[in-house]
Order: sequence, then C-alpha cells, then structure tokens
Amino acid sequence: VRKTAGEESPCCIIHGGIFSDGHRYLKDHWKCVDILPAGELGEGGPEWLEGYHCLFIDEADYLDITAVGRIMEYARSQGMILICAFDSDRRMPGEEKRSDISSFLSQTEGYREYALSEKIRTSAEITSFYRSMLNLHEGIRGYMDYSDIDVIYANDEKEAHALIRLYEDQLRYKYIPDAGSGEERVVEHDGENRQTEEQGFDNVLILMDDRFSYDEEGRIRGPVYPNPEFLFYKLMYQDVSRSRSRLCVLVESNYELFLRISSIKYRMLERYRYGSETAEIHLSGKRLNRLAKAVKDSLEGLDEDDAACVSDSVDIIANEFFRGSLNRKILRNSVRFLKRIMGENLSVSSLQNAGSDFIDYVNEHYL
Repeated sequence: VRKTAGEESPCCIIHGGIFSDGHRYLKDHWKCVDILPAGELGEGGPEWLEGYHCLFIDEADYLDITAVGRIMEYARSQGMILICAFDSDRRMPGEEKRSDISSFLSQTEGYREYALSEKIRTSAEITSFYRSMLNLHEGIRGYMDYSDIDVIYANDEKEAHALIRLYEDQLRYKYIPDAGSGEERVVEHDGENRQTEEQGFDNVLILMDDRFSYDEEGRIRGPVYPNPEFLFYKLMYQDVSRSRSRLCVLVESNYELFLRISSIKYRMLERYRYGSETAEIHLSGKRLNRLAKAVKDSLEGLDEDDAACVSDSVDIIANEFFRGSLNRKILRNSVRFLKRIMGENLSVSSLQNAGSDFIDYVNEHYL
C-alpha cells in the first residue's frame, strides 16, 4: 500500500473488521496512508474520502453492501482507484448476515477479481502439515521440516487447561478456541473468536477432541454445525493459518487421533531425515525448500513447457536429495537440465538468480 501511495498520491484504507492496536499504530506513524475504521464513515461516508488517490477497503465483507456502493460511486466520480479485499468463503458463528460482497462487486462494470495464495500468511510447512491432517494419505512431494509443529496430548480437560496455560504463558503461543462449536472451551476468550480470525500470530495453539476422527480411508471427520456454511475443515484452516511460524496441535481425550496426527511428523522423518543421515548429508531441508520455491516463483516470462520442466527438475532434485539411497546420476542430470533451460532463457533475470542459488546449494552439499 505504501509503495502504491507514494508521496504525491495519498491513499486511505477503510477497515471493515475489528480495529486493533496494530492498525492504530500504523495510522499514527504512516505518512500518506490513512487508516479509518468503517464505523467512522457514518451515514455521510464518501465526503470523508476527499483528496485521496487510492481507496482500499479491507475486510469488505464486513461492510453493508449499501455502504460499499456509496464508496464505489464516490470513487468513480472522483477518478479514484478502489480495491476491495475480502474472503467470500469465510463464515464464522454469528455472522450469517454478512454481505455477499463478491456477487455485488461482480456485477460492477470494470470489476476484476484476483485470488491470493493460501500460503499468504502461514508457512509452507504448516500448510503441508494441515493438508496431511485432512488426509493422511496426502502425497507431499519433497521434504518438509515439521520441527516447528508440536503435537501434544491431554488426558482430560484439566490437563488441557494446564497445557494451554503453559504454552500461552511460557512459550508465548496464542490459543485460538474452536470458532464453530458454540461450546465453552477450556480457556474462555469472550468475544475473541472473530478478532483472532482476522489477525496473525507468530505461534498458535489449536485444540482437537473426541469430535474429530479419521475414517478408513484416512480422511479426517469433524463436527457438523447447525449452519451448513460452517464446514469444520474451513474453520480449522482459518485457525491454523493464523500462525506465521509455529503451530501446536493439542489433542484432548482422543488418543487414536493423537497417534494418527503425530504419525505425520514421524513418517516424514522416517522417509527423509533418517535416510539423509545414512547418506551423510548435512544440509537444511527448510533452506532447500525455500530455494526451490524461489525458483518456482521466478518462472514468469518462460513458455509453459519450460516452466513445467524447471518446476519438475527442482522437485526431482529436492525429493532425491533426502533419500537414503541417493542416485547421483539423477541429481547430476536434473541439474544439467535445469542449467540448459536457464541458458536458453538468459533474459529472465529472476530465473538466473534463483536458479543459480539453488544449483550452488546443491553443488555445495553433494555434487
């Protein structure tokens, strides 16, 4: 937002959700960017927005459609740029009357919609772990370092209470109660479910109990809520994705569930880390994944076939790197193939930089 605004082009962010301390800090310290709670617009609304070049409505699905319409008409009349950010799939208890902003905007002339990646807030490792939680047979390509994910067990509610307090007070985790259950949880956070849904935290703890289980095919089954729009796996993802760095899954009074979720970590260890130790390889799997992702993010400008070949090559290299019985020929030929495509696309500087970093790291540790 600040890059877009610039010194000569002031902009305004209208925030439709809860106005937190972080928003107040930015409002006081940013130049050329104002942040206003939607409630401050009042009935008059648009005349408050005079003089801005860009308008951003964050959490637009929390605003009344009529209010969004007034802002939109004012922005059009003044030649302003208007960007609305919203999550049309998000549904939380007590929010059945939230506006269907996506349908409203789609009928507007000149409207274009873009979707953010599901990894926009949380890490690739947490996203991967969550997918495996949904389906124990989910095929994860390459190595994922799950060392920042804890899976712990409580025999009863009292133990769960104590563990939550331990993680909150000593390890600085944020406990997020099950937003969709409608039940009182072990630790009460009155009125906080919606606020935590909107915010990210470094470390997050979630609780799962006897309402969750796995079927014969390894797919997770969860509670059914009265409102059919509240799907447990979507609500759970909203909780899990609050975490930027570390996640703790606390399982209460459901030992079978605990064993199966724990197995996600140890199956990855057994498949890769133990094999890599046998092969005397000493490198950071997380670092290798980051470098591989940087290569995949640099493919704009390549034709479709070359982009697919580059993506497959880094996957093959990363996947092979952690196996106990390494095939040196596969690694060497995959690197040669990657270099060839890079040589044929010298004009794509982003690929040259990311690809060189990836190849240097592979060469340093094995080839």
